[in-house]
Amino acid sequence: MVQTGQFRRYLLFRLKSLTIHLPPLRDRLADLPDLTLYALSRSCRQNNIPVKDISPEFYANLMAYPWPGNIRELFHALESAVVTAMDVPTLYSIHLPMEIRTKLAFACYEIDHSIRQENASIHHSPQSFPCLKELIESVEKKYLLDLINHTGGDISKICRVSGVSRSNIYMRLKKYGIARHF
Repeated sequence: MVQTGQFRRYLLFRLKSLTIHLPPLRDRLADLPDLTLYALSRSCRQNNIPVKDISPEFYANLMAYPWPGNIRELFHALESAVVTAMDVPTLYSIHLPMEIRTKLAFACYEIDHSIRQENASIHHSPQSFPCLKELIESVEKKYLLDLINHTGGDISKICRVSGVSRSNIYMRLKKYGIARHF
């Protein structure tokens, strides 16, 4: 950019005077507990709520996620979890943003699938491989059942935690044949 005149040479040399090499978060998971506690306490303080506990399942998911957005993505995910769980004293996996839960679910599926492939002595036919729609529907149905269990079936809480409208929740419950009388 300096050669094309889009960036000033003197500014480049000033910026180059100090170089800090910081590996990505996925390569330094030992920092994750301290970063998580810091971000949670900051977010709770900003929202004027007591500091939340972390369930082992929530923590395991934080450790399993690759954090392509590094610390910024972690901090945003934790802030979202705090806001989602507003009155709940403990954070559970259900409080993580949907994108992270989805990526973790697909990663579990991929690991399970690769283990099955390694253990299988014959090649799979195209008919035995699940189609994407069926996979997504099974994950979504399990998510809804877990969410109902977590919220005690309270539709308002289900909507708030999932970020989905009431009509959308009812449509999905009907789609999967989940009874409304929890």
